[in-house]
Formats: sequence, structure tokens, C-alpha cells
Amino acid sequence: MDVPSIKGTGIAQTVADVKRLEECGRIDRAQLEVRLESEDLRLLDGKVQVAVWYPNACHRRLTELLRDVEGGGREEYVVQRGRDTADRLIEGGLYQQLHLVEDGEVGVGRAVLRRSIRLMLSMAASIYSFGRWALLDEDEDDTLRVVVEEARHLSEMNRLTAQGFIDRTAERILGYDPRVRSRRRDPNVVEITIRIDPDRTR
Repeated sequence: MDVPSIKGTGIAQTVADVKRLEECGRIDRAQLEVRLESEDLRLLDGKVQVAVWYPNACHRRLTELLRDVEGGGREEYVVQRGRDTADRLIEGGLYQQLHLVEDGEVGVGRAVLRRSIRLMLSMAASIYSFGRWALLDEDEDDTLRVVVEEARHLSEMNRLTAQGFIDRTAERILGYDPRVRSRRRDPNVVEITIRIDPDRTR
């Protein structure tokens, strides 16, 4: 695939949210035409097919639009979108393989979190046509590290969304906020870190 792409499953909600902004009058068609490219507008005018590949650049521009119009330009807004996506998938039953905490349950352990992260990474590999996602075996200082190589085409919007997705899923597995952070180590490598509290994990 020549064009770095994202599956419809990864862009459908983004397209729907931009349509919602237009329908409720937060942004009008003239503004969209100034801000977006023609291929983005075609996405808004059509129906996203979940199994079809779409240019990842469309996802970046649409998410940047949402960040600026609805999120006040804040990166945290994009991170929260990733958290919300994880919530929708978990509550919709798609992640039945994950061990999620029950009310009052203490953290379920590093091994379960590792298995769950590997499941998330296999999902990421199926959504993006580029990048190599891996969970590093070492966890010095109680930190797990996800590394995405060949990540030149992984936009900052993708990075922040992935950070939020992993953050919410890990939080629901462990029962506490694992302080997930992400950074671009160099143009071709992204790192996501998950901090584990050894006193709350058995």
C-alpha cells in the first residue's frame, strides 16, 4: 500500500464527530472547505466502510480540526478521545479477552497487563498500514514500554490517541491510573510508557 493508511474502524468516529460539529453549527461548510482537503470532504459526504483503508493524513487533519474547534487546541483533548474509544470498545464487549477490574478489586498484576497490551498492539497493527508495534520485555523502574518503529507516518494525533487508549485500558485492568505517557524519540520511533505502582499490583 503506497499511501500510509488507517482502517475505517480507526477513522469512523472521527468522521462522525466532525459531521456532528457541522450539523450543530459549530463549524460551517465554508470553514471546512478552507481547513480540509478535498479527500477529507469526500469522507464527510460519504459513509465510512470499516474494512476499507483511508489515508492516515485524513485522520490527522480531521482530528486536528476537532482538537482546535472542540478541544480549544489542547493535546489533552486528543488523549481523552483515545480514552473514550477504549471505553466504547470495552463497554461494547469487543474486549472480552481482557481481564477488567471488578468493583473493589485490587490491581490484577503485571502479567495480565502485558497480555492485554499485546492484544492492543495486535489491534493497532491491523488498523495502520505502517509501523511496527512491540512491548519491550524489560520493565526497569516498574515501567512497561511500548515502542512503535517505522513510525514516520504515525501522526502526533495518532500518538496522542494511542496514549489515551492504552491509558484507559490499563487503568481499567489495574484499578488505578498507571500514568501513561508518550513521546517521539526520533522521527521514526514513538515510545509509550506505562508506570506501574508495585505497592498496588500483585
